[in-house]
Amino acid sequence: MKPISHLAGAAGLFAVLLTAPAWSQSSPGKFDLAQSERNNDNERWQKMSPTEKQELRERYQRWKNLPSNERDELQKNFDNWRKLHPDEKAVARKNFER
Repeated sequence: MKPISHLAGAAGLFAVLLTAPAWSQSSPGKFDLAQSERNNDNERWQKMSPTEKQELRERYQRWKNLPSNERDELQKNFDNWRKLHPDEKAVARKNFER
């Protein structure tokens, strides 16, 4: 009987550990935002032409096939771009057009 109780205890602990991050990270505002973003993405995908969908699939495949260090560097650059103030982005765009 003792091994069964240990197994049940381990299963219970495993279930708690799996759900704890969901409890700690969930808040109604974040969930609503994530859900609405997902809905917007689905709507955008549905409105795409088959050609646009194929181009997006190919771009995703190219992204996945990049070496991890290049992907990491590009992701870092993209994250930095997203953090920029709109005025800073405008200056960067203007400099890029030269």
